[in-house]
Amino acid sequence: MKGKILLIPLVLLLIASLVAVGCAAPAPAPAPGPVPAAGPEKITWMYGYYGPSTHPQVVPPGEEWAANVAARVWPEYDFELKWGFMGVIASAPEIVDATGAGMQDCGRWMPSKGPGKTDLSDLASFPVLPPDFETASNAQLEYYRTPLIVEEYDKWNCKVLAPSVFSSQALILTFPAESLADLEGHKIRMWGPYCKMFEKVGAVPIMFSISEVYEALQRGTVEGAQTGHPENFVTYHFQDIAKNILVTGTGPTSWPIIVNTDSWNALPAKVKEAMTAEANLLPKYNKKSI
Repeated sequence: MKGKILLIPLVLLLIASLVAVGCAAPAPAPAPGPVPAAGPEKITWMYGYYGPSTHPQVVPPGEEWAANVAARVWPEYDFELKWGFMGVIASAPEIVDATGAGMQDCGRWMPSKGPGKTDLSDLASFPVLPPDFETASNAQLEYYRTPLIVEEYDKWNCKVLAPSVFSSQALILTFPAESLADLEGHKIRMWGPYCKMFEKVGAVPIMFSISEVYEALQRGTVEGAQTGHPENFVTYHFQDIAKNILVTGTGPTSWPIIVNTDSWNALPAKVKEAMTAEANLLPKYNKKSI
């Protein structure tokens, strides 16, 4: 009997303990995890180009630049470069106006197409650069970043991002030539600063669009053409008509890739840094494309 009396308090104590546990405040819910992000911020830029989508020294380097910018800024930003080819947005003489007005975010500008607009920049398009392509490209990059060039583009609401350098020049001809002296009296399609240069050796320079060169060679309107760089011979199939090439000895030439200042200022700092870093590498991309 005495053992049963001692057991009762122990049972009551156990029951009380279980009740106390059951009535205790519930444990707090686990803290919520991070809210999933809505996704990277989309940034789309339009590149206006007056040439074809097959241009070997403009499109592949531009695409590589854009892809590497996109890789640098992901996953915070989803950067995409869209192209407007064949002057759909603006023709070659209109690039600086269209870019400054915000019709496109960036474009490849030929200063010789707009006399009086960016004449200091045009000095860099003359064929006096070092023959080594990458050295020439880096020299251009430094030139375009000088204060005088920066000021020249400020008035058009533009800034220079990078150079777009072509390789050394050559002529494709319908007649054999072994030296510049053999060009005397022949009608040659030229462009920009080369016209006056080749007048000095007796050639008859004629300037018109590259899209008209094939038919002009076919009809005999011209007997040869300088088309910006030798790779264009294959791009436009000029070798089907003209079977002779004369390497003239003139070095690489360049035109700047310009961007709209407002578009640039609206970019996040990380994207600006990526664009600039990749712009510094464009000489290597251009060299690879050649």
